[in-house]
Amino acid sequence: MRKVFGLVCAMMFVAGTAFAQDYATKGLLEFGVSEQYGDVITNLVPEVHYFVADNISLGGQLNNFATKTGNVERTGTEILLNPRYVANIESENIYPFGGLLLGISKDTYENTNTNYKDETSITKFGVEAGIKIKVTESGMLNFGLRYLTSSGTEKVTGFTDVDSDASNLNLRIGFTFYK
Repeated sequence: MRKVFGLVCAMMFVAGTAFAQDYATKGLLEFGVSEQYGDVITNLVPEVHYFVADNISLGGQLNNFATKTGNVERTGTEILLNPRYVANIESENIYPFGGLLLGISKDTYENTNTNYKDETSITKFGVEAGIKIKVTESGMLNFGLRYLTSSGTEKVTGFTDVDSDASNLNLRIGFTFYK
């Protein structure tokens, strides 16, 4: 996973030098990928944002994951809408940001030895905050925190459905380029 993240960052760094433009301005399109830490699973999260006004972007994140340890498999998909405000401070290289997160997720946990299967459908709400540091003419390093709270229904094979609530805090590190 680290090699893939390094390769993605290197490609985005090279691509980021090709599109020079002022950041956080209306009409700007931003592409990125972050690695998040804090969950049981560490994974890459792609995202896209479009600035609808100066300093205000609308975007989304897609998080897919799959792990297998012995006879236990866990898979999931998370889709988050992510309106964001990017502050324009005196520095031309540092951009603080904050945003809201709203989305859905579906996770499956299965043990093939015991035929145990757990499916969870969840609605998620949260906030994010961090900084973007300009490293090329149109590329940024991102550092941030993301807090998500979720609620939904958990369906376990052979049992009645139960309510599911959870919260988590993630550290996110990534790279974006814009044009």
